[in-house]
Formats: sequence, structure tokens, C-alpha cells
Amino acid sequence: MAVLEELGYLVQPHTSAGRIPTEAGYRYFVEKLMEKVDLPGEDQRMISHQFHQARLDIDQWLRLSAAVLAHTAHNASLVTAPKSTNCHLKHLELVSIRDESALLILVFQEGAVNSKFSLRPAGKPG
Repeated sequence: MAVLEELGYLVQPHTSAGRIPTEAGYRYFVEKLMEKVDLPGEDQRMISHQFHQARLDIDQWLRLSAAVLAHTAHNASLVTAPKSTNCHLKHLELVSIRDESALLILVFQEGAVNSKFSLRPAGKPG
């Protein structure tokens, strides 16, 4: 255990805690210790087609990744967005839907797209 901690594969968050894998520990497991399995060609084509349909929408990619992983592994799956220390705004658009509502669209250089719909309560000035 001490060697794995020294190599950065395990960490003990506090004295009374057990040891948990670090990101490097998980990566080592996935790359070196897991058995490699090739997906059947039909599954590969289906996954490729689904991701092609999702385009660059990171939210769709995350949902799709979780669904594909759960289906392929026949198990529950969890997918998280990658950390981004720098988000660079590529495009911002404010679209008026009606007098009382608008849609804000943010497009980032990294491909993420966020949108927010706002509806002003009736009778309130804008």
C-alpha cells in the first residue's frame, strides 16, 4: 500500500480513512489491468452513428456516453464532464421569443453549448 501511495495511485484522505484510488490509480487500472474487449462491428457502427448525431453538444455526449456504457457493460454507469480550467466564449446570442421571454445561448470554443430560457412574470417591467 505504501508503494502505491508513493507512486500516486492511492491516497488516504485522513488518518482514520481507508485508501482510495487517485485519478492516476483509476487510469492505470483502465489502461493496464482491465481486460480488453472488442465490441462487435454492429455495436461499433451503432455507437459511432449515435455520437455523430450528437454533434458537439457536450450534454448530449455525456448522456449518450452513460447510456452506451451502461448498455455495453450491462451495469450502472456514471459519466462526468471533464474539468475545464479555461472556458473561452466563442459566441453569445440573446434571442427574443416574445415580449416576455428570451433565450440566451452561449457557445464555447471547446464545443460546449449552454442555453437559458427566461420568462418574465406577467405584469412585471423588464
